[in-house]
Amino acid sequence: MDKDFVKLLSEAEKVVGKRILSDYADKGRVACALLCQSGKIYTGVDLNAKTSIGFCAEVAAIADMIKHNETRILKLVALSDSGVVYPPCGRCRELVRKINHENADTQILLDKKGVKATLRELLPHMWVTGRVDKVV
Repeated sequence: MDKDFVKLLSEAEKVVGKRILSDYADKGRVACALLCQSGKIYTGVDLNAKTSIGFCAEVAAIADMIKHNETRILKLVALSDSGVVYPPCGRCRELVRKINHENADTQILLDKKGVKATLRELLPHMWVTGRVDKVV
């Protein structure tokens, strides 16, 4: 596995860990770490609340990144509190792609053995202004 993904896993491990917030909400079942074009790493954790309120760890990391005026993601890791690496869900794949068209080339870690794929490979067709287009 390349050193960037090792670093991203390490950063995700620092913030992952389920914590009960109330009778109605918990956080940290999944953590995301992403590497931006600037070289900076942003992290986030999921938030789950009853009645389907919440968001994915990728959304939290992207929000932090956007707050710092960055949009280009080079590499992304999502890690569960049980140590499993997951690719982003469809909603998060769409968000990554929509904030910067170059993110179609974002490398995403698929497992701890170092298998990776680009967002383009995971999301070969994209919804664009009411039509489905091939990701360019």
